[in-house]
Amino acid sequence: MQQMNELRRIDLNLLVILDALLAEQHVTRAAERLHLSQPAVSHALGRLRDLLNDPLLALTGGGLTPTPRALELQRPLADVLGRVQALLAPQGFDPGSAQRSFRLAMSDYGAASLLPALTRALREQAPGIDLEISQGSRETMLEQLQNGEIDLAAGVFPELPDNLRSASLFEEGFACLVDRNSLPA
Repeated sequence: MQQMNELRRIDLNLLVILDALLAEQHVTRAAERLHLSQPAVSHALGRLRDLLNDPLLALTGGGLTPTPRALELQRPLADVLGRVQALLAPQGFDPGSAQRSFRLAMSDYGAASLLPALTRALREQAPGIDLEISQGSRETMLEQLQNGEIDLAAGVFPELPDNLRSASLFEEGFACLVDRNSLPA
């Protein structure tokens, strides 16, 4: 009971703001990401500092740097926010009756490799699903994923931030063919 009373005193929206601040390490960019004003995010950072009794982000020559306490909070915070999102999400997905649009980003090669079979399957199994396809660099696609601008990125991503999940779709090998008459004697 005491824990619930303590939670009632806390604005849980501050956790969403803290997550954006830790990801961006910049108040203005965090504000843009959250569609809030810069002063609102700055004020929230002040409240978070008081609440957690830590500066969380310290001003350095290169901008804002997370404190050790902030780095300690980053993964548990992402886990908690993910669980809250799952708690509030609809309890099932029926592709046959779903009416929704998914935003995908991929290269031209990815589109040529994946889209023909995907669109065929969608027409048969999920006719109410629309796809919006865009392309961009790996860095752009990762940024768009983290900002919620796209739902999925297909490509080769050697390194991913901890808050993104990935699955291997396929592996591919390349071969080079040359006409034997083209080879030097």
